Amino acid sequence: MSLSAEQIQSNWEEFLGYIDTYISSPRKEKVLAFYKKFEDDLVLMPASHKTAYHNAFPGGYIDHVNRVIEGALAINEVWTKFGAEQNYTIEELVFSAMNHDLGKMGNGEEMAYLPSQDEWRKKNLGEMYQYNKKLAYMSVPDRSIKLHVDHDIKLTENEWMTIKLHDGL
Repeated sequence: MSLSAEQIQSNWEEFLGYIDTYISSPRKEKVLAFYKKFEDDLVLMPASHKTAYHNAFPGGYIDHVNRVIEGALAINEVWTKFGAEQNYTIEELVFSAMNHDLGKMGNGEEMAYLPSQDEWRKKNLGEMYQYNKKLAYMSVPDRSIKLHVDHDIKLTENEWMTIKLHDGL
């Protein structure tokens, strides 16, 4: 799959709209500043390195995150309709969905995924990207949390745990 430049731009605008709609001030301004700072990298970032996984194409990351947010809101609507206990806020839900895979970005200086130069691996293994060896190893959830800490964006306990545990223990 591939996205057109118009689809990538539309996805980015939708993503920023989620921040504007669901994240409250003063955190909203810090989150917007963070995402604007890294916009050029984020809009073209893949969601994974391999075609067997999800969204391993330019613009795949924001496309994936938007769908996770949309899915989280839809599931929340069903849970609410049927009386499930809601021990989180909608802001926490959207913030967690929005930032669950942020660590795939890298560290702010080095991108985590680089376009693969190995034609054999691309053709035979579907590895369109390779992991950037300049980055110290860190799990995606841990790097997601670290990026927020490094940019003074506070997380609630629910957000911290959701991001930390979204990919299992």
